[in-house]
Amino acid sequence: MKQLKQNLWITRATRAVFLDFTVYNANINLFCVVKLVWEFPATGGIMTSYTLRTVKLIRYQTTIEKYVVFPCEIMFIIFTFYYLIQELLEMTYVGCPKYLFDLWSWLDVTIIITSFICISFSIYRYFLVEHTLKNLTEDVEEFHNFEFLGYWETQFNHAISISIFFSWVKVFKYISFNKTMTQLSSTLSRCAKDIGGFAIMFFIVFFAFAQLGYLLFGSQVEDFSTFLNSTFTLLRLILGDFNFHQIEQANRVLGPIFFLAYVFFVFFVLLNMFLAIINDTYSEVKADIHKQQNEFDIADYFKRWGNNIKGKIGNRNSKLDAETAVKLAAADGQISYEELRENLQQANFNDVEIEMFLARFDLDQDRALDEDETQQVLNDLEGGNIVSEISTEQQHYRSGTRESAASKRKSGVEILQAEEANSMQQRVQVIETALTEFIHTTGEILEKIQARVDQGRENKSLN
Repeated sequence: MKQLKQNLWITRATRAVFLDFTVYNANINLFCVVKLVWEFPATGGIMTSYTLRTVKLIRYQTTIEKYVVFPCEIMFIIFTFYYLIQELLEMTYVGCPKYLFDLWSWLDVTIIITSFICISFSIYRYFLVEHTLKNLTEDVEEFHNFEFLGYWETQFNHAISISIFFSWVKVFKYISFNKTMTQLSSTLSRCAKDIGGFAIMFFIVFFAFAQLGYLLFGSQVEDFSTFLNSTFTLLRLILGDFNFHQIEQANRVLGPIFFLAYVFFVFFVLLNMFLAIINDTYSEVKADIHKQQNEFDIADYFKRWGNNIKGKIGNRNSKLDAETAVKLAAADGQISYEELRENLQQANFNDVEIEMFLARFDLDQDRALDEDETQQVLNDLEGGNIVSEISTEQQHYRSGTRESAASKRKSGVEILQAEEANSMQQRVQVIETALTEFIHTTGEILEKIQARVDQGRENKSLN
């Protein structure tokens, strides 16, 4: 500094001196980009500051980076493009307004955007570092500034950290299959209104104490020197990080009164009210979860995935398909005919099997399965091979060997009862009547169309 001043590099008009340099440790493959700053205010004196950025700019030097990290990065790029296409298809399928109103959609978009930012900068960083190092080896006397690379490498790390954080949060979306894992989201969503009202009351009291601390101790205690510092000091006090002796020395009377009043109202009263709101809501959510008997959880999801793979090789478990279809349809506590039909059709059940399945367990004949009937379905699926029995009955019904099916009923195997068979026969008669009326109406329409055509031909021939 003295030499710069003697050589007139620093004069009275100088306001700042910057010193930039970069060091490299080859043992751990890290760059340290250093910036030292000396500022000269107009009032005199020197204000110093510094910036140190330790970054890893040279990649793929070790065996692990070449054969583990690099393939993982390639897979990351592939999965990012895959999820981008998946989100675009989902947006097209559900519609843009409905897609944007879903919180999980915004989380997916954030993850995809940060992932593409990281991919773009990683590629750009690689070529820029190669170019900079090439110039450095060609001209070792010239200064090469790594400040730009150091700064953006730091921003790259920030983007990576945000992407990883939201990716972990997204795990809640997948474990929500399990009813136990939904306790957190359900509790927060239910008590949001109560917490909102409580937050208004809390911040009124909190900011009142922050303003009081700033006005009482701001001129003597650094932690209360500004209103913002006073706010953070009181937040730290809630966590047990405080210096009582400073405020006591600032004011021997009002200091202890301020401290005790804040601890009583905020710590003992308001925080316990907040915990009481959470606790009551959690109790309600837990009670509701116990009432949900047959929710489709993550274990069933993996069972279904494994069964789909078995289906590729011709070893599909129809019993598991039926159990999964029932659980999916019973998400709201009751299974309607349309829900059961849709889910069983996705599991490769035909219409006759679906009708037999419903008639077997729909005891009150209301074309729906209530909670008790649903539980009976699951119990029978777990205890016996109901699906194969229904398939066997269908084959007997199609082949016309109803006597054989009747003898099987007498042998003790669970099949359709007489009342259920009568109900099924009535349904078939209704369908036959409807088809007869449809065929008759269609025939009349065709006759009228044919008459119009014949009349048009006769008119043409007369003309």
